[in-house]
Amino acid sequence: MANPETESGFPFDGDRDEMEAWIARRAEADPAFREALLADSRTAIAEALGKTPPASVTITIVPEGPDELIVVQRFRGALGLKKPKPSKDKYVKFTRALAKLQVFDREFRDDLETRKGHGAFSKKLGLTVDPSVTIRRLRETKDQVYVVLRNPAHFGAWEPPADPPDEEPPA
Repeated sequence: MANPETESGFPFDGDRDEMEAWIARRAEADPAFREALLADSRTAIAEALGKTPPASVTITIVPEGPDELIVVQRFRGALGLKKPKPSKDKYVKFTRALAKLQVFDREFRDDLETRKGHGAFSKKLGLTVDPSVTIRRLRETKDQVYVVLRNPAHFGAWEPPADPPDEEPPA
């Protein structure tokens, strides 16, 4: 088993976004790991990371197809208390920008709720989502976590916008 703490490209500092990006990239590069994730995510993650996820949390791996874009609304307690380290990874930046928009931007949340998400992604993130792509929203709880295996075709030449300023979450 590879040691994730020393394996190239793995930031083992508790940053969920970086960890998910690492898991997704490994699943993309290693079909056996991808199959193991889809069959038994808890065991595959424990073996890959060398740490067992909490037994109280269900981890669902969601492969993103070419005809859908997955939006995960994280459980408020999962958003983290400390500011994450800057990342150059576009998937990490996408995940973080999406999380911020869902917490701080009521217009974005409303657009997702009313099926106007395609325009919201373009307006707020500069990401053009083909109208034929379904935007599917998943809501986490303290006991249910989703890890999305992103479809690279959705991102094409997209570059993340500059990081918006930090704000306090609404009460």
